[in-house]
Amino acid sequence: MGNGQENLIPFNELTEEERRELAKKAGEASGVARREKKTLREMVKIFGELKVEGKAARAMEELGIEKNLQTRFMQGVVALFNKANKGDTAAFNAIRDIIGEKPVEKTQIAGALDTSITIGYVESGVKPSETEADVENIE
Repeated sequence: MGNGQENLIPFNELTEEERRELAKKAGEASGVARREKKTLREMVKIFGELKVEGKAARAMEELGIEKNLQTRFMQGVVALFNKANKGDTAAFNAIRDIIGEKPVEKTQIAGALDTSITIGYVESGVKPSETEADVENIE
């Protein structure tokens, strides 16, 4: 048993027509995936824009949020602020990031880099070997 690649043909060994057909199928699959992602994004947006009712709507009214702004998205914003008000630092950081005040996470290195190399010679009293055989006999 192999690893499942015994019947694969390298791309460069396919005919021009076979390569074109594979490229066409890949393009179609890519389009389907892109449309599915877009659909999911649109569904989230639609759900987020739905109006809230009941207890959530009454709570937003008490906060002074206008009726036309009482959406699921606003409900999420209110929940995030409530968590931050109770001391949740992750919620506070999320709010800060959303409004564009996230601190820049950048490291700066100041100074210069010494790129010079100094090579020193030490007098050892040993004479250089003249042949490879001399090197092998050193103990």
